[in-house]
Amino acid sequence: MSKSGGRPADVAIDCAEPEAPTCFGSNFATPSSAEQQKLSDQSTNRCRGCPAPVLCLGSSVLLALALCAALVLSDSNLLYQSDSQTASVGWQGPQSSPDPPAMLGVQISTAIFGRYLCERHASLTTAWEALAGAAGAVDFGKFTQFTTDGLRKPLNATQAWWVFSELDENQDLILQKTEFFGTLDQVPF
Repeated sequence: MSKSGGRPADVAIDCAEPEAPTCFGSNFATPSSAEQQKLSDQSTNRCRGCPAPVLCLGSSVLLALALCAALVLSDSNLLYQSDSQTASVGWQGPQSSPDPPAMLGVQISTAIFGRYLCERHASLTTAWEALAGAAGAVDFGKFTQFTTDGLRKPLNATQAWWVFSELDENQDLILQKTEFFGTLDQVPF
């Protein structure tokens, strides 16, 4: 056992140089065996546990992490003031409320749809026969096909859906003959 703390001598970390160091070709004197033992014991105590460079490195890493955290958590206005000044020159986004549906491309109503029917068909009865044939109801797919092919001016899918939903009074996604006539009879066109 060594004197330095109860470890066996063969497990102790020896930090001393085994040979005499040289410096640019000049040799230094080798210490005596007693001096070597004293140096070995001192270096064993010094090298046990965490060496000083590891503590220094660990402290540096912790300090860097603390600085990064402080930077992230700080007020972002201090960091990005120039960006807000630049943004004031560029696009400002919408300045008013959204446009009404007519301005968004729908541009249809049941009255306009009724006029389109009258331009192509002699009456609502002939229009319904062109739409549904002998059936008493149609779904949206059939209605869309009719608004594309059965009108003088075809409707787009959005316009067709809007008209279909206005005509389908009970909103069951099936347009009944009574709903078709009931709604269009009340609309002046």
